[in-house]
Amino acid sequence: GATVRVSTTPIDAVSKLDVKTYDGASPKRITGLKPGDYKATVTKTGYGSLIKNITLSKPDEKLEVQASLQPLKLEFKLDSEPLRADYEIHEVPGDKRVAKGRTPDVIKNLTGNNTYKITLQRRGYQKHEYTLDPADNANPAYKAQMLKEGEVDPSKAMASASEKSKKGDRTGSSRRPRSDGGRK
Repeated sequence: GATVRVSTTPIDAVSKLDVKTYDGASPKRITGLKPGDYKATVTKTGYGSLIKNITLSKPDEKLEVQASLQPLKLEFKLDSEPLRADYEIHEVPGDKRVAKGRTPDVIKNLTGNNTYKITLQRRGYQKHEYTLDPADNANPAYKAQMLKEGEVDPSKAMASASEKSKKGDRTGSSRRPRSDGGRK
């Protein structure tokens, strides 16, 4: 049968020929195809998709499909409680700063193929960090609930209390309290 070779940039994009999906690194060699019209689709989270219509006219034809996907640009809405926290956004991995400002803000031109670490700070409040992975959220927005200095995160305080109650009294005493108030 005919053969289609799909080469993609980035190399780990997913290739589809009509309804059958071919995962893994490219180039992807698809063999045993019959002559006819096919729709080749190449996708990857954080990138724009590419669709090409191809025609195989001979049973032994060999066809090369090149697909170069472009990273999507996205906007990210960042807010905080309290307002007016200073923020910095860094690419992960690495530590390249890509944005800096004050909440509330809309950060433009982040790329959908990167992960970002967001750090918020405000005088009198604890530093707050958040990781943004655009692959997890098509319309990213985040509101940081910042804690005052010295304040304990209620969810962590409850978890700590729960752990203590699970462990029970660990003083080493297995005696029951005396009913006479400890007098002999």
